[in-house]
Amino acid sequence: MGLVNRVVKVADLDDYVSNYAAMIGGNAPLTIRQVKGTIGELMKDPAERDLGQCDKWVKGCFDSADYVEGQAAFMEKRRAEFKGR
Repeated sequence: MGLVNRVVKVADLDDYVSNYAAMIGGNAPLTIRQVKGTIGELMKDPAERDLGQCDKWVKGCFDSADYVEGQAAFMEKRRAEFKGR
């Protein structure tokens, strides 16, 4: 069902979570912010969700300088330098 994708020993859990959080935090700040907003909208009652705002956030991410930087970094096989724009 895909409910679990990783099992770690209890003794390794803190390190694993810290490393995973750092990996997420290393992504484009604009995208992380918009994903948080989208998740917040999706957690609302369906009648109260602003899916139009979610669409604007997605478009904003694709129109951002960070998106261009991410694509360039991928093609050049280097680490992206995101600016949050």
